[in-house]
Amino acid sequence: MLVINDALAGKKLITEANFNGINAIDLKVSEPMTVSGKEDRTGMAMAIILDTMLGKGFEPDGFVQGNGYRIYHYKRMR
Repeated sequence: MLVINDALAGKKLITEANFNGINAIDLKVSEPMTVSGKEDRTGMAMAIILDTMLGKGFEPDGFVQGNGYRIYHYKRMR
């Protein structure tokens, strides 16, 4: 499971990750999420993460709400 607190740091982490042979992955994302250290109130942070995951060949597959975070499930696109 990757843990993401900031969208741009998360984008770098996801971009550099090797997902070869992985069909599903969970991302633990803090709430509130930041973009370059500034709190995101517009949803831009998750848009950045989603765009990056789509670029790596994964699509959303639900989430679980926790206290101060969400765990987003992604699965490999067919």
